[in-house]
Formats: sequence, structure tokens, C-alpha cells
Amino acid sequence: MPATLPFHLEVSESSKSLPKGVQSFAFATSGGKWLFVGGRTNGFHLTATSMRTFPVAYANTQLLVFDPVSGRSWSRDLPAAYLSRLSATNTESHQDGDTLYVVGGYGSNCGKDTASCYGTYPNLTALKVKDVIDAVVAGNDAKLASSIVSIEDTRFQVAGGVLRKVGDYFYLVMGQNYSRIYSAGVSGAYTEQVRRFKLGFDGQTLTVSDYQAFGDPKGAQGTESQFHRRDLNVTEAITPSGNPGLNVWGGVFTADDGGWSHPIYIEPRGSEAPTLTVDANFEQKTNYYECANLLMYDATTGSMYTTLFGGISNYYYTQTGELVPGGTTNSLPFTNIISTLGRASNGTREYIQPMNQGLPALIGANAELVLAPGLPLVQGSHAIVDYTKLTGNRVLVGYIVGGIRATAWQASGTNPTYPLEKLYEVYVVRP
Repeated sequence: MPATLPFHLEVSESSKSLPKGVQSFAFATSGGKWLFVGGRTNGFHLTATSMRTFPVAYANTQLLVFDPVSGRSWSRDLPAAYLSRLSATNTESHQDGDTLYVVGGYGSNCGKDTASCYGTYPNLTALKVKDVIDAVVAGNDAKLASSIVSIEDTRFQVAGGVLRKVGDYFYLVMGQNYSRIYSAGVSGAYTEQVRRFKLGFDGQTLTVSDYQAFGDPKGAQGTESQFHRRDLNVTEAITPSGNPGLNVWGGVFTADDGGWSHPIYIEPRGSEAPTLTVDANFEQKTNYYECANLLMYDATTGSMYTTLFGGISNYYYTQTGELVPGGTTNSLPFTNIISTLGRASNGTREYIQPMNQGLPALIGANAELVLAPGLPLVQGSHAIVDYTKLTGNRVLVGYIVGGIRATAWQASGTNPTYPLEKLYEVYVVRP
């Protein structure tokens, strides 16, 4: 990888806003409209032992549809049959064509803040995106209910992992099963696995086939394993060999309650077990938690670029502009850093934009980057922009949507956090 990037990212506040802030949601698009499912309508969860760490009052119990062109929005209560599982936070989700698959997630299954009601949902749900959006816009509750199909399967009882699709297979990457009310210092059961399977959905019946689970190739478990991760970024990629794959970035928690710095590369091999490689030669410094991300591939150099926007980091900029690691008094702080992870045949490199080229606020955590319409994508990919086909020196590539807005490096009673309503425009800028 070169010493400097051939581009940088600029982010500016848009004139458009969501009708309400939401974070840690599932997301899909159809016909130019955006669909938000589940998540939270408050900020970062409290970390003190509390019966109300994830209060049900702030669970997002409505399906939200937003038109980014007109700024109009529509909402509808979730059907009662799916209320708990689809108002969960930190679900894993992926849109495949017109179907949004939603897996697991955490929340209360009784609509109350009763300790015994909290846990991780053992569900896989399919939403017919166009039909759901049409039903929400029309206020048609019967059509809405008939556009959702859900099954119970404990293999999907996961929160804080990531769901992606490569080729014919879906990959449910890491995460945890948290089986009780949340309490700081109490860990859930981390899956420490990459779970691979096929999904069948004909609009009425949802099936799972060819399921396999792959653990740490070294056989390590617990915090000794590099697979002991949750709240991470797992991004679609073109590998140095030119094939589709996945990159695993960051995530938490290590034995000392820090974040994971070595990436893991997942390279599918058809029906054979995928190659899982921990890159011990590279250490990521910034943006460990799940955050908005932009993917671009430059075929002329074989370079895969993954840009991470803010969130929660290890390194951060001090008020004097010095990039330093978080210590005991500022562990894993919220950050406004924009960083790009580049990978090619000669290795992986992290490009951290200077302080004056950061985000305009402490945003990005548990947010989504929604691509601008009409962007050229790499053939066969879901969301990788073809860098070689971008035209112009300053190109609008998307919007940072939702997520958490912090007011300080560390959240507290005097430093509150909020769900983000404002949209932020993202530009690729080249000389």
C-alpha cells in the first residue's frame, strides 16, 4: 500500500433530518425510500448496574420509512406478533435483493423492564422490503403483517455480530448471546464463530440449509481467542487474489477490556470451509466499534479501501491534535476520526486523517452509511464502490444515517449521548 491515500473523505451536515433519532437498527432500501427496523431511540446505554440499562421505553417499536429526496417520513407500529424481536437492539441484518433478513438482537420480551424478560432473541426474520415500505406508507396493517415471516432457531440467538452474504452463502460473524438483564462487568456467551449457511425464502416459507460453524483455527477459546469479538465491523471486500471475501475489523473485549487490533480475513472457497486468517502483522489503532463505513475498490492497483467513520476508538486526538492511545482514564473513547484501512497484495495499512479532516461531531457509532444513488459498484458486490469509475474531484458517495452522537469522549450523566437525527453528507475528494 502507498504511503498516502489518493483521496480523502469530507463530511458535512445535510439539510435533511430523520423524524427521530435511532441507533443500532436494521436497514434496507427500495424505490428510493429507506426502511429502519428496531434499534434504540436513546443514546449509548448506561454501564452502571441498573434495571433500566436498556429501558423498553426507548426500544424502537415502529417501522420508519424515510424519503431522502422529499424529506417525508412515515411510521407504523410493528405487528404484535413480531413486536419484541423486531424492536430489538444490535440485531444482525442484511438486505439480499428485496428481502431484509434480521437475526437475533437483544431486548425485553415482555414489554417491561423486568429483569427476567431480558435476553437475546433466537429468531431469523425475513421482511419483503418493498411490500413493507408500501404498507407503512399506506397505513395498511394487514399487508404489513403478511409481509413478514419469522422462525425460531437458536443458531441465530446472537446480538452484536454481523450478517453478510458472499456468493450463495450468508455469514453470521461472531457476536454474543446475552441471556440476562445487562450489567456492566457481566459478559455474555460469545459465539467465537463464523457461522455459514444458505437461506431460502419464497415469500411465505423461510428455510435454513448447509449450516456450518467455524471457530478459531488455533482452537483457542475465551479471551485467548481472536474470535472473541462483538460490536465489530465486518465489511465486504475484494481480496488480494481478486475474489470476494470479508474483512473483520476491531470489536471488543480483550482480557483487559480493550479492543481487538488484529484484523481477520475471511476468504470463501465455494462449498469448502472458508480460509480464516488472523493478520498478526498489522495493528488497527482507530474506530474499533461498529460504525458507518464506506467500501471502495481500485482494480488498477488491487487495493481494497475500507473507510470507518468515528464511533468508539483506541487512539484519539487530544485537544492539541496529538494522536494518542486511550489509557485508564479514557479507555475506548468516542471519536470523530475518519480512518481508511487499505489492503492489497503487499499488506494492510491504516490511513488516519488529520484532526482538521475529522467528522464535525462525535458521531458514527452504530450508524449506517447509505450510498448515494447511481454510484458505480464492483460487479457482483453488494456495496463496494468501483473507485476507478468515479468521476470528478469531489464526489457525493453517501450519507451517515442514525447512530449515536456523543458530547464527550466518555459518556456519563454530565456528558450525555443522543440518537442522531441529522443526516451527514460524505464526499470522496481527490486532487
